[in-house]
Amino acid sequence: MVRINPALIPETETKLLAMTFLDGIRKFYSDPKNVEKFHEWQRCRQAEKTLASV
Repeated sequence: MVRINPALIPETETKLLAMTFLDGIRKFYSDPKNVEKFHEWQRCRQAEKTLASV
């Protein structure tokens, strides 16, 4: 198993990686279907937390 220590990743590489992720995230959430799926996931998570605290 490969382990990555984030502290050892150079800052420029970290920024490039973050920009790549951000581009993908923007594309994903530009689709209203994906936004609705995310909101549904949030509702389910909240319901699970509510049940767990009872």
